[in-house]
Amino acid sequence: MVDYSETCFVIMPFGKKKVGDKDVDFDRIYEQVFVPAISGVALPEGGMLEPRRTDKDFFTGDIGLEMFHYIEYSRFALGDISGLNANVFYELGARHRVRESGTAIFRQAGAPIPFDIQSIKAFPYEYEPETQAKESRALISRVLTESLVQNRVDSPISIALSVQQRKGGDIEGRLQEAENAIRNVDFERAITLFREASSLDSANPLIRMRLGILLKDRGRWRDALEQFDAAARQPTYAEAWREKGPKTSWHGRACRPGRNHLDLRHPVKTRCAAHFSSIRLTSTAMLRLAAC
Repeated sequence: MVDYSETCFVIMPFGKKKVGDKDVDFDRIYEQVFVPAISGVALPEGGMLEPRRTDKDFFTGDIGLEMFHYIEYSRFALGDISGLNANVFYELGARHRVRESGTAIFRQAGAPIPFDIQSIKAFPYEYEPETQAKESRALISRVLTESLVQNRVDSPISIALSVQQRKGGDIEGRLQEAENAIRNVDFERAITLFREASSLDSANPLIRMRLGILLKDRGRWRDALEQFDAAARQPTYAEAWREKGPKTSWHGRACRPGRNHLDLRHPVKTRCAAHFSSIRLTSTAMLRLAAC
């Protein structure tokens, strides 16, 4: 029975693989570098960390299933990205998704790091000569020991999602405050809050549209057009184009008989806004009529 609370799952290539121009025996590295380094790590609550690799287990069963158990439940995971092995990256990605902490990445000194993960710390190690291997074992033991004690979040996925959630919370809070400000007829406060929310999520066209309509209702046409322009740059958001209207007829133009200022998809015969006093208009229609 595997005690995952004491397990360090080693994610690395098996057998001999190419690393640059060299043929590297990863089984030898596992036995001579990783195993002694991991076995020398004391757990904070007592006991020692135990290295595990699925191909080294002496029990029957589905090796794929065992791998996923190790990925999800192991106290720690050590990944060796030397050789840029596809299986290693797959397993590391799965580990980063299910565990926010308890993962360390190593690579052979001089081995390349893909651009996509250059921001992730990858500790260099060497397996020969023996003097360098000894230093590498000490480094690995130290990294694992300190990581277990500090228990810091090391998953780039968890870090990114956490930032996104905090950012989303900040945006939602400002939007709610802005709507409350509108109810309290504090339009300048609402405009400020919508601008802050937009700065946190500049690609969100809905925030810019809400701000633009508020500015338009306050008679600040140029500021409103700036927001509609920004929203219109989002390729899937056509409403901004309808709010903008023809570039040359945005404001200050007299209403001309027969001119249609409503949504062009649904032509309506009109001469001016007064003819629509009994009709409930959308923001799109109001903007058209406001130009009359």
